[in-house]
Amino acid sequence: MDELDKKIIKILLENAKLSFQDISEKLGVSKATIGNRLKNLEKSVIIDYRARVDFNLLSMDDVIVGFDIMPEKYMDAINELSKLDFVFELYLTSGDHVAVARIVADKSEINEKMAKISSIQGIRKIYPAFVQKVVK
Repeated sequence: MDELDKKIIKILLENAKLSFQDISEKLGVSKATIGNRLKNLEKSVIIDYRARVDFNLLSMDDVIVGFDIMPEKYMDAINELSKLDFVFELYLTSGDHVAVARIVADKSEINEKMAKISSIQGIRKIYPAFVQKVVK
């Protein structure tokens, strides 16, 4: 990855809806160059396109969950978490929690989903934080 790739990523972080043409004009390179660079960034999984949704507006719960996982069961628990369809994102982290997930589910199902997570072998404790409003 070079400086041009970093500039492309920065532009997409500001506005992911820009066309190749718009990006190429901003950076002074051809549209084909932008297309090739983005294809390579996608292949190397540096860029993964997703829509950002305010799930509260859809009457769904959006929950950020920190995990305390037994070290000897860490990867098993992570693998089990990654298989759950309601785990929208899963991060391996350092700090207060060894992993953090974003859970999205209908409000009527969230307790059931949290119980399912808590039952995964190796998970000692979960720390849910319900998103009230997306600010930025």
